[in-house]
Amino acid sequence: MNLAAVLLFGLMWSGSAIAETQFLIKSGPSWYTGDLGKVSSAGLAWGVSASFQPIQLLDIELAYQGSSNRLRDPRGPQSTTMYRNGGTAMAKVFIPPSLVVRPYAGIGLGGSYLATSYTTGFFNPDSTGYFALEFPFAVGLDVSLGALAIGARATYRVLVRWSETIAAIYPPFPRDPRGNMLDLTVSAGIRF
Repeated sequence: MNLAAVLLFGLMWSGSAIAETQFLIKSGPSWYTGDLGKVSSAGLAWGVSASFQPIQLLDIELAYQGSSNRLRDPRGPQSTTMYRNGGTAMAKVFIPPSLVVRPYAGIGLGGSYLATSYTTGFFNPDSTGYFALEFPFAVGLDVSLGALAIGARATYRVLVRWSETIAAIYPPFPRDPRGNMLDLTVSAGIRF
């Protein structure tokens, strides 16, 4: 067992990796799944991230993400939009390690503030919100072109305390709704 750990450690450090940093902006469509997916439309996701690659095989990312999705439930107020703003920390493992085209899988932990904004009458906006814990799972592709970094990614976010969140901010929903979120984003930025 100790020999296997030493070999794995040596393999991870044996590549020609140099600690690199990357800053990206990203955007793309987002969808809710489950009960909320049945009453919401595809929306826009956006974000920024900073990541650090201590070894060729691993990348640590800190990110802000947001999204906006229209709710189309006839039981709810007109012009209802659900906004999500949150942050995540994610570990990305590159499979296989490469210097230019780099496919990866990632897992992380984060939190989001989910809020609805709706109009109950003529120019009478109202808003309510709640915090939810999230576990993002991602697969993607990073491409390093010198100092330019581009990429594409699919992220599935498992939202915890979701039923309490939706019931609190959007009372027409059932008492125990279920749903998570899927984002498909493209990114561009710098790498140094």
